Amino acid sequence: MIIHRQRLFDFGTYIVILSMRSFLNSALALKGSCVVVGPEIPEYQVQGEAVIIRFPFLEDAINYRKLQVDNSSTFHIDHINLRNQSNLKSCRDRVKQSGRGVQLLPSHPSDSGTFTYTLRSHTFCLTGSISVTVYEAEEPNTMMTYNARVGEDTKINCPHLRYFKRKENLMWYKDFQSTALPVGRGQYTIERGIILSIKNMSVKDQGFYTCRLNVIFNNTRYNVSRTWRVQVSAPVSESAAPEVVTSNNLNAFTSSGYSFPYIVFPVNGSFIESHFGSRLAISCVVRVGNQSAQSTDVTWLVNGQPVENSHLGARAFLTDKSITGNHLEVQLVILELQQEDNWTELKCICQNQDQKQEVVTQIKLEDSEPLWMVIAAISSCFILVVCVFLYHLCQKPKKRGDYIQAQQDSTI
Repeated sequence: MIIHRQRLFDFGTYIVILSMRSFLNSALALKGSCVVVGPEIPEYQVQGEAVIIRFPFLEDAINYRKLQVDNSSTFHIDHINLRNQSNLKSCRDRVKQSGRGVQLLPSHPSDSGTFTYTLRSHTFCLTGSISVTVYEAEEPNTMMTYNARVGEDTKINCPHLRYFKRKENLMWYKDFQSTALPVGRGQYTIERGIILSIKNMSVKDQGFYTCRLNVIFNNTRYNVSRTWRVQVSAPVSESAAPEVVTSNNLNAFTSSGYSFPYIVFPVNGSFIESHFGSRLAISCVVRVGNQSAQSTDVTWLVNGQPVENSHLGARAFLTDKSITGNHLEVQLVILELQQEDNWTELKCICQNQDQKQEVVTQIKLEDSEPLWMVIAAISSCFILVVCVFLYHLCQKPKKRGDYIQAQQDSTI
């Protein structure tokens, strides 16, 4: 039997292409139980407003893993409120699932609880949740906090407006007053339609800043608002600067029974890995030791600057200081990572009137495809090509005469 060399080469090429596709598909496909995504950043809302609940970390996972979401995929949302009931079933005229999200038209305190989603297809399964709290009135203790300094310019972002169709300009209010701020005059200006810029901050500018907007859904008008709590601090005198504790003398610092606060996370010199376009929440966890948690300050610096003055600008903010037992926690939340954030230095600072500690970490943006995966795919393809080529060279086709002679012998 004679096998033509051209056919052998075509068959080998087909094997190489098929192997490449199988390798890459198996590397990207998710099988087995659902992968947990998140949890999402908690939402705090006020009743009577239009609220659209989204899952940004889920969208990041879909884009990062390049998952194919089509009509064969299913997206299911469960809701459990504080009474172990689901408003998705009992309030369908007001609480509706919309794509990969939920609409509250309008929001109600009974919507408070946990929304859990499951995105499933024949190749992957993702699940996650978000905590939503709806208050009857504004709750200062649950608002987003923005730290500013005297004499500096400040920019405050009004988030989550891209989900609404705006037919009018939003208005900004201070300390829940009924009169809007005189934007365009004095120290207040608007940038890109959603950012309030305040020049030359002073102590009197400290307070609550609320952005409000009227939107229309199904011919019904709703309010949309977000509130920031802006805190203004005066520059710290260098003569009264506390002792700085670095990683080199941390052992001596903590050897006396944890007498002073110290940072337990992140680790000094570590890297926080994420990817382009995603959201990132980094916790600075502090053990207060024998000191008072209230007298211990925790903050973040970005490349040596306060978050509001760094290149992150309105894309980042700090959460309120949370106290659990003898631990403090302050999160640095970056709403969307950009390419310029790669290798950004983040410094967590913990201090009281006696001591100060600093821990440095960096953001490291991962490539869309791991390097080892690319190298493995190229290596596998190269080995397959070499094997097919060697097999092709080792084949010794029979002579034409021998083939004819064999036919004659078989006939006889």
